[in-house]
Amino acid sequence: MPARPQPTQRVRRVGSFSMGLALIVFGILLLLFLFTRNYNIPLTAAKWSPLLLVALGAEILLSNVLFRKDKLKYDFLSVLFTLFLLGSSMVIASIPVFYEFGPQRRMAEETISQEIRSQYYDTLKGTPEISALNVRVNLYGVDKEIPKNAQELRAGDSVYTSIELLDNSETPEAFAARCKPLIDKLKFSQAYTETIHFSSIPADGQNVRTYDLTVNDRFQADMTAETLSSLVSTTEPELDA
Repeated sequence: MPARPQPTQRVRRVGSFSMGLALIVFGILLLLFLFTRNYNIPLTAAKWSPLLLVALGAEILLSNVLFRKDKLKYDFLSVLFTLFLLGSSMVIASIPVFYEFGPQRRMAEETISQEIRSQYYDTLKGTPEISALNVRVNLYGVDKEIPKNAQELRAGDSVYTSIELLDNSETPEAFAARCKPLIDKLKFSQAYTETIHFSSIPADGQNVRTYDLTVNDRFQADMTAETLSSLVSTTEPELDA
């Protein structure tokens, strides 16, 4: 008797569904980005891109369970394309990190710091007890527009100013009284976060008590010298062995 023909085993490609899903999703996101110019869209897509691996893994598992009688053929082109999209998304996700620590941002922070430092110098020049003044600007968040000067600083950006005073005050009240006129000259901005830190350095280099005062906002800046003295921290001199 002639041999009975064996039933033809169906061949199913695994990976095509994941690639099709990836093309649809990324195509929609690309259209949204081109029409809205919203830079958060590619960043959001990059954050959720690992779901492509989840979809690919789910497709492989379901294919092995539902079509175990069929011959499964892995679509390596689809898998490679999915991995390419995932890698591209990782590169996009790293853009904010480069932006945060990139040279353009650091240059802007240093330029604005120098601008504010010069303004404060013009405001406080002629004050003999000031031995050092430094300003540090930190730009907040990720934005396509980097501030170019102090007038463009936004909410969330911060300016930290440190002032060293040659001072031999004997009490926190006396140190606060020395700081208060300087605080009044440095008008706090309403556009960004500002902090001013005062520290005392003994004028004659002696090993004496030193003081620190940090003013964090306009409410504290409007305090009287007597009230500010409660914010002064004291460091006792080191005892000779």
